[in-house]
Amino acid sequence: MKSLLAPVVSGIAVAGILYGLLCAAERRLPESQDPWLDAFLAQGMKAEFRSQSSEPQNQALPSDLRPRFEGASFAGTQLRNYLVQNTSVQVVRLPAPGLLPEVPEGRKTDVRYKPQSNPVHVCRSGRWILFVAAAGKWIPIVGQMKTPLKDVDQMFDAFEEAAKRSP
Repeated sequence: MKSLLAPVVSGIAVAGILYGLLCAAERRLPESQDPWLDAFLAQGMKAEFRSQSSEPQNQALPSDLRPRFEGASFAGTQLRNYLVQNTSVQVVRLPAPGLLPEVPEGRKTDVRYKPQSNPVHVCRSGRWILFVAAAGKWIPIVGQMKTPLKDVDQMFDAFEEAAKRSP
């Protein structure tokens, strides 16, 4: 029994030293810089960031609203594009409150800003607006499918939660 004591003690000591080194070298993950992506992922949705723009007059998801974004009052508008559950999603941050009265507070589904335009789902919370495409991206063999309303509601929930925490 005494012959096993030395190897066991040295093994425990080496394990303790290695554990201490690993704890000391632990790399802390930086705080996330994208609360919107985090919110979509926290809801259990498949999401990825696509692009960022400051040209809403050219890049806004509902093309019918693009002319409304022109003018000096919209300078500094930020657009963030995501692909969530295979659907194009855009988060818009207006530079000041009270802009774009065409988009009221709250949730709206299948909104058309012109009679024959493509519908879009919209959620607004103060200066933040979420646009969700009514149809997902085209998938080979399957084709293009409508975005399910349960997914839209889940995206709206994630958006509203993140908007509460964002300035």
